[in-house]
Amino acid sequence: MARFIIRSLVSTVITLFIVSIALFLLLEAGSGDITVKILGVFSTPEQRASYRNQLGLDDPVYLRYIDWLIGNEWRAERQVGLDLVTVEDPVTGEDTWWADVDGHLVRWSLEDGELMQMARQEDGSTVASPADVVWAVDENGQESFWGVDDKNNAVKWVRGEGAEVWVLTKAGMRKEGDGPQDYIPLRKGLLRGDAGKSLQYGRPVSLTLWPRVRNTLILAGVAFLVVMPLALVFGIIAGINEGRPIDRFISVTSLGATATPEFVTGIFLIMIFGIWLQWLPAVAIFTSADAILENPLLLALPVMTLTAVELGYVIR
Repeated sequence: MARFIIRSLVSTVITLFIVSIALFLLLEAGSGDITVKILGVFSTPEQRASYRNQLGLDDPVYLRYIDWLIGNEWRAERQVGLDLVTVEDPVTGEDTWWADVDGHLVRWSLEDGELMQMARQEDGSTVASPADVVWAVDENGQESFWGVDDKNNAVKWVRGEGAEVWVLTKAGMRKEGDGPQDYIPLRKGLLRGDAGKSLQYGRPVSLTLWPRVRNTLILAGVAFLVVMPLALVFGIIAGINEGRPIDRFISVTSLGATATPEFVTGIFLIMIFGIWLQWLPAVAIFTSADAILENPLLLALPVMTLTAVELGYVIR
């Protein structure tokens, strides 16, 4: 028994690993140049190249897959030379990345050629001051510094050679000087619940997805609580009265409800209860993420639709 369980677990892990590779490669092959979709067809090659660098899309495919799956702070820590930690932003709920310098959480920025250090305070604010750091010097005499910027990237600045980068803002692309030369967009990886940042909403996928998943679970749970008792009652009635008119009525009705597409059932119920009788809201308007908790009537028609469709399956 133990051998069977171990073999099944190993097989499951291998299968999921292969599926993750296939999914990642399919997304890579099918997405094309994602910067065109984000910035638009009228963006310049310079803007797209700058944004690709900021997103880490210039890295090899295998490295991007590893970052996506298990995260990349281990890779960034080798460049920065410090431990990198995350702190939840109390306002947005998003994780923010910081470097741990002797117990103090720090970020950096390059302003007018001077490296500034931003130290996080207990209340979440930051205090900026000139950074007291040692720039690394390579064999060509070029001075560089790896740190964490205010956009959750591990970045490399080169003294005297601040790059001009294009930054995406709500108003469009804006050109900035004193930019980093290299970027490592920091992430924890899918295995630790970090699926990355939504390029459409500009927020972490987990925070964007969770309200929708929660509402779906609530809808499915309420529908389940309605369907199961009704199906049990109707199933018992049909079983006791096998071959009688009531059995045929229940069987035909449940079969018809099951065979009817969900969107047809939904429109039919909207017409009756939402427009003609006006008992229930015909349109569910979500004014907040907690809308269905604040106004449970928004669930009424969706639950009725799921009940009509699923009831036939369970009764049979």
